[in-house]
Amino acid sequence: MQASLNLNGMRIACPAGMKKFLAELDAIYEADPLGQWSGHRAAQIVGAVSQLMAVAGHPELIRAPVDDADVIDVKRFVAAAIAATRTTEGPYTVVQAAQQLGVSKETVYREVSEGLMPHTRARGRITITAEQLAEYRQRTVARLPAGQFRHLGRRPS
Repeated sequence: MQASLNLNGMRIACPAGMKKFLAELDAIYEADPLGQWSGHRAAQIVGAVSQLMAVAGHPELIRAPVDDADVIDVKRFVAAAIAATRTTEGPYTVVQAAQQLGVSKETVYREVSEGLMPHTRARGRITITAEQLAEYRQRTVARLPAGQFRHLGRRPS
């Protein structure tokens, strides 16, 4: 799930919407390199990105509200937030799907060969979309007996 925030009627998604903040900060800096008049908008961006980080589950990137902010510092903050929320949307290779599930690539190959994991095969390569991965996760949890938890590919310690 991708976190988003409605800010003054504008839907901001992370990380895609935060790139717009970087572009806005670039424009602010070009228009006012000394930062004499732009600190207030930069401070608003800090607040908006902090709200997104709270929604996205990154408490380490939540900043206290401020009245004024340095444009360069805010650009660094927004870039860190983008990096923290960047995800691969797929299609995934077998290795990437295994990493997403926290299992070995052999487990993914086995689940594919047994027909348990939806996938696409093209030119001998197996790819798995984000939707197929979500469907697989949901079906895997559904087929477990009530109260039993299993982590594919890992034996209990």
